[in-house]
Amino acid sequence: MFQKLISLKNILNMKTNKLIFSLVLFLGVCIYAQAQFSGTGTGTAADPYQITTAVQLGEMRNFLGTTGSGKHFQLMNDIDLSESIPEASQGWEPIGNSPDDAGTFTGFFHGSGFTIRNLWIDRPASDFVGFFGYIKNGGVDHLTVELDSTRGIRGDENVGIIAGFIEGGLITDCIAKGKITATAYIGGLVGFIKENVDVANNTTVVTIISSEGYVGGLAGQVSSPITNCISSGTLNTSGDNIGGLVGYANATITGSSSSANVTHTGNIFTGNFMGGLTGVAKFTITNCHASGTVTGSNGIGGLVGDSYAPTIDSHASGNVNGNAYVGGLAGNSDAVINSYASGNVAAYQDMAGGLAGQSYGAIERSYAKGAVSGAKSVGGLVGISYMAVSHSFASGNITGTNPDITPEGGLIDIGGLIGNTFNMTTNCYATGNISAQSNSMYIGGLIGFSGGEVAHCYASGTIEGEAYGMVGGLIGDAWANVTNSVAANPSITTSASGNPNTVKRLVGLTEFDAEIAGSYALQSMRINGIGGFAGTPEDNQGLNKTTMQLQTGLNYESNMAWDFTTVWTIREGQGYPFFEYVSHLTSIISSSVNNETQGIISPIGDISVEDGSSRSYTITPAEGYEIESVLVDNVNIGTGAAYNFSNIIANHSIVANFRLIVLDIDDRNLVGLKAYPNPVNDVLNISYSQDISNIEIYGLLGQLIIAETVNDKQVQVDMSNLRSGAYFVKVTSDSKTKTVKIIK
Repeated sequence: MFQKLISLKNILNMKTNKLIFSLVLFLGVCIYAQAQFSGTGTGTAADPYQITTAVQLGEMRNFLGTTGSGKHFQLMNDIDLSESIPEASQGWEPIGNSPDDAGTFTGFFHGSGFTIRNLWIDRPASDFVGFFGYIKNGGVDHLTVELDSTRGIRGDENVGIIAGFIEGGLITDCIAKGKITATAYIGGLVGFIKENVDVANNTTVVTIISSEGYVGGLAGQVSSPITNCISSGTLNTSGDNIGGLVGYANATITGSSSSANVTHTGNIFTGNFMGGLTGVAKFTITNCHASGTVTGSNGIGGLVGDSYAPTIDSHASGNVNGNAYVGGLAGNSDAVINSYASGNVAAYQDMAGGLAGQSYGAIERSYAKGAVSGAKSVGGLVGISYMAVSHSFASGNITGTNPDITPEGGLIDIGGLIGNTFNMTTNCYATGNISAQSNSMYIGGLIGFSGGEVAHCYASGTIEGEAYGMVGGLIGDAWANVTNSVAANPSITTSASGNPNTVKRLVGLTEFDAEIAGSYALQSMRINGIGGFAGTPEDNQGLNKTTMQLQTGLNYESNMAWDFTTVWTIREGQGYPFFEYVSHLTSIISSSVNNETQGIISPIGDISVEDGSSRSYTITPAEGYEIESVLVDNVNIGTGAAYNFSNIIANHSIVANFRLIVLDIDDRNLVGLKAYPNPVNDVLNISYSQDISNIEIYGLLGQLIIAETVNDKQVQVDMSNLRSGAYFVKVTSDSKTKTVKIIK
């Protein structure tokens, strides 16, 4: 019995000691946890850890993985790291720099609108580089980070100023500024953003230099939607998938913009899929814009390089340059709706368009205003279109170029709206002028080559150059029906070696049972300098319509069934039709001469010009003729050889009148002037009491043969090379002239 009591006592002592040990262990853990952070707060959302120093910033490294899961940290003031990062180091050590669960930052950092300054990191061989390295199911908000201006960040892959990588959580209302030099998956904000991340209201101002791809002013690659974000700066890269905002977008982008300039600095095998907003868009882009220049290789766009989803209510204004598949809005595009581009576009090879280089989706209610140049499949709106284009227009001039290497298939298709289309084009127009290079095959004021029906469309630009194949004011070569459309081009000029039978006012050539119906052409249009053509609404020349008729809405409604209720509108008697959704106003300048054998005015004809623009004219008399008068809007403005209309907002006319030069022999001027001998064999002597300033010798038909500027009272004129006959010698002295007849 006694032994049992002793055993019971021992058991009670053991339980008491275990309880005391557990309490001590619990208190130790609490004290240790508290020791991980030197500031105030408990780490909850209601009572976050409050950070006031650089040391406390670094203490967030003590809260990685499960230890820091759901912990909250709040920045209480600006912090300058310039004195806190050792010079002889790799700079700031990213908080959470491993994808392992134990090495990720899993808390939430609230910047409270404060700024961390002079951050720098020099870890060129490291991944997951940034203020935070790897964030998992955590986040950052209302934080500004400014890098050290001389050192910035150097890393390898998954590099960003706020974070290198984030999956799950949020990054909102942050600002990042500075320079990053790294390899790939680089973003001004975050290098790589995975799924289930709230990304909104962020801004970056960055310079990024990369040796590979997946680079964006905001993020290199994203799999979470981007909303209301802005980027600016410069991106110089040697890889693919580059964007002013996002390099590769595997999620929607909404309400965002970029003004960053994007430039490819590598070899010809890289620099693909580059855009002012995003290099690749796998999902919809809505209400976005980009204004930076973009220069790359293939798949280059002012907004998006390569698009797999619709672009809606968006625009781009930067100039775009590339090798092939180059567009003012998209290099390769899915559907484009209610969008536009205004930058100039240049493709060294093929598929260049003011809006899209190549389009696999429908284009609706969209337009392009920039100049476009390229060697093959070049259009003011789209180079090649595989889907329908409707309710759209282009106003930029188109220039065909001759590269060092001819594109596959040759130099062929150029259109004021579309170079080459395989689908319908309805309710569209093009006003840009076309300059075609040699060997161009299919050239049209609206479409170069059309494999789909065209209806309710018009073109009004001039066509000139060395095209030798199928050329039409509206379409070069049509393989499908053309109905209720108009060619309002003032002139078409083609190669002298081309086939004149395939150069027509409306359609150069129709093939495969394509028919024309209810279509018209400008009456004053010239083809290779010749006017006076006639046609019918059903043939390639089109029925004649005057300029005034083409400026009247009733002409389109009654004759061609155009919709002037929901689609088209017009300023009656001023300019050609335009769309109700954007005021693209034009006016007409009509230029002519009294007699085309006596001189020319250039350009000549009825020319459509955009309101607010300028247009210059030059007037050149033929040999033996001079300008008698120039009438501008029926007002005589004199005999000047040039005239410029500026800030055009109304229709105008300019008429040049010429007359034969009449050399009157007037003995009342320059009394005492002597010209001898007469007849003359070789040298004519001319003398006068005052200095003679000019001597001109004309033939009997008024052609100028000799013109000399002198400043002497005695002049000798060599006439030995002139044939025998009569000549008029015009002598000028002190602004007075006298003409004498000389026989040789």
